[in-house]
Amino acid sequence: MKKPCTLFILCFLISLTTYAQTDQGTWLVGLSGNGSFQKDGLNRLSQVQLAPQLGYFVARNLALGAQLSLDQRESRYRGNTTLKSHATSAYGQARYYIGNAKLKPYATILAGYGWNRGHGLDGTGDLVRFRGDDGWQAAAGAGLAYFVGPQIALEAEAHYRFLNHGRFDRDRSATTLRLGIALYW
Repeated sequence: MKKPCTLFILCFLISLTTYAQTDQGTWLVGLSGNGSFQKDGLNRLSQVQLAPQLGYFVARNLALGAQLSLDQRESRYRGNTTLKSHATSAYGQARYYIGNAKLKPYATILAGYGWNRGHGLDGTGDLVRFRGDDGWQAAAGAGLAYFVGPQIALEAEAHYRFLNHGRFDRDRSATTLRLGIALYW
């Protein structure tokens, strides 16, 4: 009697989780990131970015939510010059999934505001603090979610970001590639 009851409960739980993925009423929690390291002679640059996100499916395949982007960058130049910067961006996000396969492409748009603070040592060893690159940001991107299980997906995405700092001579754009994991329930 134990085996049939256990099997029934297991099948019931599996059927509940297969419904989860991108249907209305499902929550999305994810974490993605990237990193880079460059060395050119005596110059070195390292950068790490993490982007946690939270979303809710308001309709089938359409999630609305928020994403936080945390960037840390360190630059070392010839001599004693070292700069470290910490940037934080908060975005509203809309993500639309296409299809019902195990590998689902999606499109995403983000809009928000970013803050950047930094410090370092100049060539003479004096401490320098700076505040810059604060401003409105927007991004559009595409990605792939590969569902390794009913509630877990591995993700790869590319964004084109536009950063508006209030002056046209300081506006910038960037392309970001990230890998991550997402949970759906």
